[in-house]
Amino acid sequence: MLLCCRYGTTTDNAVVLQVRDDNKRQHPCLVEFSKLPEQERSYNLQMSLETLKTLLALGCHVGLADEHAVEKVKNLKLSAT
Repeated sequence: MLLCCRYGTTTDNAVVLQVRDDNKRQHPCLVEFSKLPEQERSYNLQMSLETLKTLLALGCHVGLADEHAVEKVKNLKLSAT
């Protein structure tokens, strides 16, 4: 059994143990993308773009496997650099 946890503190300095819960699909080290600082979001988007470019250059085919996936995807405008 793999146990992943993180300790945190509350405003009154009480120690809080945050534990991974696979059934609830929660992990103490993961954060929603929208809650990341702007610099980290930009870095992640840039790395994703570079990874996709690399896969395409290597001849891989990238697409959506789910026929309804287009409706679920949020479009983001990436910078030209």
